[in-house]
Order: sequence, then C-alpha cells, then structure tokens
Amino acid sequence: ADYDAAIAVLDTATLHLDPTFSGDGKLAVFFDLGGDNYDDMLAVTFDAAGRIVVAGRSQAGSSTWLGTMARILPNGTLDPAFSADGRATYAFTPVVGSSSTQNELRDVLVDPIGVIWAVANVRDPRLPAATVDAALVRVSAVGSAAAFARSGSDDGSAIWPRVSTAFAPQGLKGALRAL
Repeated sequence: ADYDAAIAVLDTATLHLDPTFSGDGKLAVFFDLGGDNYDDMLAVTFDAAGRIVVAGRSQAGSSTWLGTMARILPNGTLDPAFSADGRATYAFTPVVGSSSTQNELRDVLVDPIGVIWAVANVRDPRLPAATVDAALVRVSAVGSAAAFARSGSDDGSAIWPRVSTAFAPQGLKGALRAL
C-alpha cells in the first residue's frame, strides 16, 4: 500500500482546478518513509507570500509515525528553500523500533512575521499507553524545528508537557490560534 496526501487548488472564478498550480491544479505530497507508506496531512495554511504549508504525519514503520510538514510554492512545486526539498520530518520522541512511537503535527499556522507554528501530539513508548504528550513547535523558514514549550524527563531527553488526550488538541489549538 502507498497512500499520499493530495492538494487541489481551484480557480476562484471558474471553480475548476487551477492549471497554473502544478500544471493541472493537483499535487501529491509524499514522504514514503516506511511501513505501508501512509502520508496524512492534517492541517493546511498559507503564508503572506502565498505559499501553502501543510502539516501531518507519515508512517516510518509498522506503528511508528513522524511529524511531517511541506511548503509548496504558488506554482505548485515543493519549495526548495524549505528543508532542501520542500519537505521536513520531525520526531519529538526517540523512534524505537516497531513500538508505538507517534509524532504528528495536528495544526499549523504562520504568524504575522512569517514564523511557522505547529501543535503536535506525541506518544512515547517509554510512557504508559494512554499518555499523549503535546508540543507547541516553532519551525524556522528553512524547516528546522525548535521546541517552544517542553519539560525534561528523568533520562534527560525532551518530553513535552503531558495533558489528557481529550484536552491536548483543543486546548493547545486554541492557545496557538490566539498568537
């Protein structure tokens, strides 16, 4: 199996696919990191330059997921100024073999000065099964991530502040949208 994320851009006058975007108005965004090569884009936004920023997750192993982000130019090509090929991956926990490591970007926005912000859900296999951590992530113009909010763990690795699975997406998204 191989599942890619798809983006379609419509011409606002005709409501048909816009041929100035990727030649036919459609673009497949894929990472193909492993497992069944599932690539899910869970959020989309635009920056002031008209570039599309999509965020989500990609399967890297049987039950291992990495957070993913891509930036697309207005003409429908991946932006080479963003992580060299327009695509970036993020792991907020160690990727531990085939255990259930899940890193996913759940929402994204670009603030008024052009900084990309994302909200992530993180499942660390070293923690109890029901534990989902949350992260607020600042992404540079070239695609590298820096933690904005985090706490330390007993082994010195970065573990994000823990919140209940029901609260994490809604609470942090609301805080992020307030920026």
